[in-house]
This record gives sequence, structure tokens and C-alpha cells, in this order.
Amino acid sequence: MEKQVFQFGDEETSDIKLHIIGKDGGEGHLVYLHSQVLKKSEFYEARLSDRWCLEDERPLELKIRPSVDPDIYVKCFRLMYSCEAEEGIHFSDVDEALAILPAVSEMLFHEGIQKCMEYLEAVRWSPEQETKLRAMLSSLQINILPDLAARLSLGINSGDLGMLKQILKDMLSTIPYRKPAAGGFGHINNLARTEVEQYIVGYFEAANAYSAKDVAETCRSALWEKFLSIVEKIKYFDSLSTELLKNIGVCYWDALSWLFDLIRRCDGKLYETCILQFCEDSDLSTSQSQVGVQRKLDILLDRILYPMATGQIITPRPFRVYFITKWLGEMVRLTVCLGSAEKFAALERALIHVADTLPLGDQKGIYDIWKHVCNIYSFDQGNATRWWAQKVQHAINHGQII
Repeated sequence: MEKQVFQFGDEETSDIKLHIIGKDGGEGHLVYLHSQVLKKSEFYEARLSDRWCLEDERPLELKIRPSVDPDIYVKCFRLMYSCEAEEGIHFSDVDEALAILPAVSEMLFHEGIQKCMEYLEAVRWSPEQETKLRAMLSSLQINILPDLAARLSLGINSGDLGMLKQILKDMLSTIPYRKPAAGGFGHINNLARTEVEQYIVGYFEAANAYSAKDVAETCRSALWEKFLSIVEKIKYFDSLSTELLKNIGVCYWDALSWLFDLIRRCDGKLYETCILQFCEDSDLSTSQSQVGVQRKLDILLDRILYPMATGQIITPRPFRVYFITKWLGEMVRLTVCLGSAEKFAALERALIHVADTLPLGDQKGIYDIWKHVCNIYSFDQGNATRWWAQKVQHAINHGQII
């Protein structure tokens, strides 16, 4: 027996007259439907079963005020008829499928939900459409098509984390090189660094947004390993006597400076860990190398001392004392290597701000080191003496010295 084919909107054969009211209560649509098709929706099947027995008049009139746009609601009925006729399902574009999906979900039209997901799984999305799809799937109580879930990586597994670790390693491998001066060594791809930073920061933001702790930890581990690797490269090239090879060390100082900034943007705790590791490395603090002087000073001043002075990074008292005690001499040496009185003046200002956060006994120790370093490099001790005299005066005024 040949299957009966129903036509959407055929008033002569329809047994349902549906008034679709606009969300604001205004004029919507009047559509003529067939109960046999409409029962593809569990919602309408239940509604019809109650009304069908009570009313003899045909067509049966129903009213509905959907939560979606009436035009989209009508498209859901067209989708029902396409499914009934076993026609190929054609959505005009991704936005239409995204608009129809919550409507067919509201109707409990499961075949329609399936068709929407099959279409969305097979076509290309924009980043904005993907964001909308993710939010929609998280809010709708539906079973997500496995292939669609796989494409969205819903439910990270160890294999996915392995791929993430590999791409992080590949991206971070591009950063040690810098563009040389005429006749120099190496190559820097500034665009690559910019893109690497954009992606890794984005990974951390997404991991935080979705509480994906494993993703965040994988990213954190990759940055930490890269940090340790670059520090070891710096120490190795600092120890070499060949001038050409030492120039490679400059590339790694440049890379470390960039990596510090990236880590600071991504994870504050990891940034503090890297600072501590860097500062406690005796090979770095006692090196008299001329390699990477500018970048080394930038790290010490711009990434550590200045942020401590301005409260951008919060460190415990023992670390503040340790850093100044261990690194003040090296920072002054680097300003001398650069011949920069401006850098030295900025160093003294930041030093005062940090030292002001410490107890009087710690301040005395810093003053002694400060004065000693000034003597070594024949610098004026005026700022050191003036600062310490003021500290002593303040202590006397507040009864700290009796």
C-alpha cells in the first residue's frame, strides 16, 4: 500500500488548525497541519491525545505561544513534513539550524533534534557560531550526537590532552630565536610569538571558563618545562668562550623575557614560581657574563623589582629581603655595562619602594649592601645615605630606637 503523503499547509486535508501567537502577544501565524505528522512531537502528541477525544469538530483548533520566533516555529513544522516524506533535510545555513534546534527541543521533536545535530556536525562554523552552539548544548536537555560531541571535544580524555601537550610543545619551540643585526645570528618571528601568546592565553581562559583543570595543568606544565629549558640554555651559552656561540645566548635571554610576560598573563602562581626559581639560581646571580645584559636587566627590573615595588606581584618578606640581598649587586653591574645612569636612578627608586615595606633591621642590611655596591662602582652614595637617615629619624620619632 502506497504511503500517504501530506503537504504542509494543505487546508483541504488538514485536521489541525494551529494559531502561533507572537512572543509579545501580537499577530503570529495560522498554519494548517496534519495530526499524523504533528505527533512526531511528543509535546503535541500528548496535547492532541487530551483534546482529540473531547472535540468532534474538525479541524481541531489549537493555540500556542512558543518561546522562539514564530517564523522559526513554522520552520520546525516544515522540518516535520520533510522527515515524514523522508526527503533530504536542507537548512539554509548554520544560523538557521542553530535557531531551529532549541525550538525542536522544546517540542520534544526528537527526529528534528537529530537532523539539526547531523547538519551542524557536518558543516563549518564561525568561532561565534561555535560559542553559541556550545552554550546551547549545555543548556538543552538533549543527548548530543557522538560525532558532534567529539568535534567539540566535550569530555576531554587523555588522548586529547596528549595532543594538547604536543601542540604546546610545537608552538613554544618557535620562540628562542631573534632577528639579528646586520651579519648577526638567528631569526625571530614576531608574528609567531604574537600568535603563540594569543593561543596559549586563550587556552588558559577557556580552561578557566569551563573549569577544565586538566587542560590548565597541561598548559602550566608546558610553560614550566619551557622556562626551565631556556634557563639551562642561558647558563650553557654564558659559559662558552666563543663569541658567536655567546650571541646565541642573547637569543635565549630575549626568549626568557618574552616567556616571563606570557606566564604572567596566563597564571599568577606559576609566574611567582618562575621568579623564585630564577632568583634562587646561583649560576645566574653570580655570572659576570656580558651576554644578554639588556634583557637580563629588563627581567630583573621590569618583571620582578618594579612589580614588587608597585604591588603588581605580592611576595613574602623573606623573598623581598633575599632578592635585594642577592641581586642588587648584579643589577647595578648590569646598569654599568649598559652605561645607563637613567636605569640606575630607576633601580634606586624601585629599591626604595620595596625596602620601605621591610622592618628596620632588614632595612639596615639593605643599606649596607647598597652602600657597598655604590663603593665598588664609584657611584654617589647620597640616595642610600639620605634614605637610611630618614628611616632612622622615623624610628626615633616612633620610639623604635630608645
